[in-house]
Amino acid sequence: MGSLMANLPGPMRLLLRNGLDMLPVIAIIAGFQYGVIGQPFSQSLPELLLGVLLILLGLTLFVEGLSMSLFPLGDSLIKALTYKGNIWLLVAFAFCVGTGSTIAEPALIAVTEEAAQAAFAHLGEIAIQRNAYIFRLSCGTAVGVALTTGMFFVIKGWSTGKLVLAGYLLATVLALITRSPLTAIALDAGAAATSAINIPIVSAMGVGMASLIKGRNPVLDGFGLVALCSVTPTLVLLVVGGLLL
Repeated sequence: MGSLMANLPGPMRLLLRNGLDMLPVIAIIAGFQYGVIGQPFSQSLPELLLGVLLILLGLTLFVEGLSMSLFPLGDSLIKALTYKGNIWLLVAFAFCVGTGSTIAEPALIAVTEEAAQAAFAHLGEIAIQRNAYIFRLSCGTAVGVALTTGMFFVIKGWSTGKLVLAGYLLATVLALITRSPLTAIALDAGAAATSAINIPIVSAMGVGMASLIKGRNPVLDGFGLVALCSVTPTLVLLVVGGLLL
């Protein structure tokens, strides 16, 4: 299999690798559908195969697009800003990237819409959409602040581990004492805010920054930013839910 993939063109190799990654998920779903539930899928086989093909193509194009555009662009910007030696430009860039990529995160859009639906369904559709956007903007801002803080820690050579642990400890306490309908959704917000778009960008920024600064270890100083960016949306929704609902 390794030699076969090595001889394939780049796009075909990526398609095959993503297809192999999808096989366990497909096998589990099909196994439960036929083995446990004992019923065929409601969709026709051609429709299911077309859907799987579209997922495979979309995933492949998305990953390839990231590697061709966002990753090298972010890396070049980090290098240019680091060479300028202006810490304020660096933290401003980190805030903008963290906020913008989080607001655009599809998983977060879905979770915040569910949160708004749970909390404001009685106020009508306009209130649901407005508050969903407020939740998404709040989570995006929280991730921007977290990424800015994390980049500052990388610059100073401080470990983000204690900060991450303190954040999760606070989130645990708030989740235990809050009776808001947003509590359970808030716990999902962190995973949703740091998903397909965010995680590669945040990881690349942390490792890239640690690689460029003398005396920093990319392994020790470059990681931990994703966890820091993950806990902040949870804290935001827990605090909002505790104060307003």
